[in-house]
Parts: sequence; C-alpha cells; structure tokens
Amino acid sequence: MPELDSQLSVFLCSTYIECTRNLHETTRLSRYFKENDIPVVRSIDDANTVVITTCGFDQIKENHALQTIKKYVDGYADKTVVVCGCLPAIHGSVQKEFPRAIVLNSITDETIDQLIRARVPMKDVMANYLDHEASGEALIEKPAKPHANYHIQIGEGCLSHCTYCVYKNLRQGIWSKPLEKIVEEFKKGVEQGTQQVIFIAEDCASWGRDINSSLPELLRACYPHRKGHVKVSLTFMEPAQMLKIYQDLDREILENFISDICAPIQSCSQATLKAMNRRYDVKEVLKAVASIRKINPRIKLSTHIIYGFPGETREEFTRSFDLIPYFDQIIYFCYMDRPGTSSSRMKDKTSTKEMLWRTNAVQKKQNELIRLGRRCPLVLAYTNNELCQILDIGLDPISTHPHEL
Repeated sequence: MPELDSQLSVFLCSTYIECTRNLHETTRLSRYFKENDIPVVRSIDDANTVVITTCGFDQIKENHALQTIKKYVDGYADKTVVVCGCLPAIHGSVQKEFPRAIVLNSITDETIDQLIRARVPMKDVMANYLDHEASGEALIEKPAKPHANYHIQIGEGCLSHCTYCVYKNLRQGIWSKPLEKIVEEFKKGVEQGTQQVIFIAEDCASWGRDINSSLPELLRACYPHRKGHVKVSLTFMEPAQMLKIYQDLDREILENFISDICAPIQSCSQATLKAMNRRYDVKEVLKAVASIRKINPRIKLSTHIIYGFPGETREEFTRSFDLIPYFDQIIYFCYMDRPGTSSSRMKDKTSTKEMLWRTNAVQKKQNELIRLGRRCPLVLAYTNNELCQILDIGLDPISTHPHEL
C-alpha cells in the first residue's frame, strides 16, 4: 500500500450525495482527515490529493462515477487520486481502468489508516450530522444546525441473496455495531438537541443477529434515554427479516418512538419474488404494515418496487398499485441488468417498449390520483432523461416524455 504526501491537502468529492450511505461515508472521511490534522479544501487548486467517494447502485450511478474518476485522473496529472466507496467492489476493474489512481475497496479496514499514517484510526471516527451542502464538488463538514437529523450507522450488510443485487461483492454477511456504542451515540444526539435519529444499515431488521441480540432489544435500550419528542427512523427493513421481529417490537415504542420505516417489497408477485430470491409472502408483509399503521397512524411507511424484472408480466406489475392504501411512499425503480448477477443471465427480459409502457402507467396513475384529489404516494426513481439513458432512446422534442415505441 503506497503512502500519500506527508503535507497532504484533500479535495473531497462524492459522485452521488443523494445516497445517505455515500453521504455518510463522505462526511465521515471529512471528519477523519480533520481529526488527523489534514486540511480538506474547497478548491482543487489548493489540494494535492483528490478523494472520490463513489456510488454504484445502478448503471446510471456507475457511469457517472466512472466519468468523475476519469475527469480527475486525466485532468489533474499533478494530483494523487484516491477512489473509494461502493464502486471498486462492484465494478472490479476500476484499478485496471485507472492504474494511476489509488483504489480502496473499503474505508472500514486498515488500508486508509496505512495510506495516511493515521493518528486517529477510521474505526474511531463517527459522522452523525451529514453535510448536504457543497462548494463545487468539495464537501467540507459544517457545524450541525440545531435539531438537525442525527445519523447512527448501526451495521452493514444483509442476510438476503437477491438475484439482482451487486452488493454481495461489497459486503458478505452482516456486521452489527455493539449495542452499548449505539446507545452512547444516541445519548449524545439527544443531549445535543436532535429530534430525529436515523439508523443507517442495509437492513435494520437484521441488526444483532451476529451478536446474539435484536432490533427490538436495541430500541428498548435507547428508549429510556429519549427526551421530548425524539423519534427514530429505520432506513431499511428487509421484509422477511421484518416479519421475524416486528411482533417483538413493544407497542409503546412503535407508537411513540418510531417515525419512519422503509420495507422494500420490490414486487407484489410471488412468482417474481421467487425469481428475485426474496423469501416472504406479500400478504403477510401487508398484514404487518397494517398492524403497525393501526398502532401508530402517524408513522411514515414506504416501500420500493422494481418493475420490468425478467419474466414479470404486465398484470403482475399492475398489482403494485394495490399497495397505495398501505404506504405513504412507493418508489418505482426500473430494472437494469448488473454485471455478475444471476438476474442478468435470466431469459424472458422485458422489452424496451414494455418497460416504457409500465413507466407511463405509473405516470398515468399519478395523474389520476392527483386529478381525483387523492393522496399520491407513487414516485418514479428516475427522471425522464435518466430513463432514456437506461432504455437507450430519445426524448420527444415536443413533450418531456420518451418516444412511444
């Protein structure tokens, strides 16, 4: 592992700060450099090193990340470029494509500590207040605003093996932060006046399985330390794991302590879920969601849908509209093949024309709900421009919608 210049100055940028995990990692790096007396600068002209945190969630994010790396590797030959984040583990040839860059598969191991000869190791650095503001592409952590959202990374990884997921290359199994450390961070946030604590993990519902504990136990440990109206948001709860633990959640905690739950159902078709290797009964998940809603009518419940998965029929897709009464937000993601995944090798792929029909069906349902004055929880994850990139089609010069194929 090479070492960086002893007089290090860093220009830190993210390829997708809209991703909470990416923004958390970027903010954490900012604090890490500062705690090791390394300046993080706003102008690249004042830096001798560029550190890029990448996102590889889908092909759109991957393409943008690769373009950003190329921009700095080719455009700033006098500067060292360090690449970290999700992309290196997902896109295994980043180092080969950019041999001049220093590519880190993870910032959680000791490699980055060796790289800068760290006095304060990365494992001891937290990032509870995330910085959404940037100057150019440089991210410099600013003092937290009073009552700002307070983030606690409670773990990493998940126990699922979805056929479309590339993240198993990045994180095998799960890692749970010890309960006492989470409670300590929680107490600090409460003392600083936060009203919203956000638990970050790929699957909050799996927390504790590797350390003989559970999410209900963690929430019970935090609950006595709350003040005022402090709430906890559970970023993601994989439905199969949620079904295993939700009945163990204390009614008082569900009613008074939890503000948000995102349970990504991904499909309302059992056949499609089987092809995705997601093991739960949609009806059972919806019963749990309805039960949680009955206990706490104020809770925000959200889910994700992947449409156009190989073999999914139009009728199976339209069943997703049956979720409208259950969720406050339903985010639709257009399926994309990802290299190395089982789903990318499946037959019976959804055609571009059909994918476009389904996108337009979501838009029509949105317009219908709005026209009727009803609540509209439907959200498309991609803009029309992004969808055109995904489907490799052009925009109609008159409308903002892609060509009808």
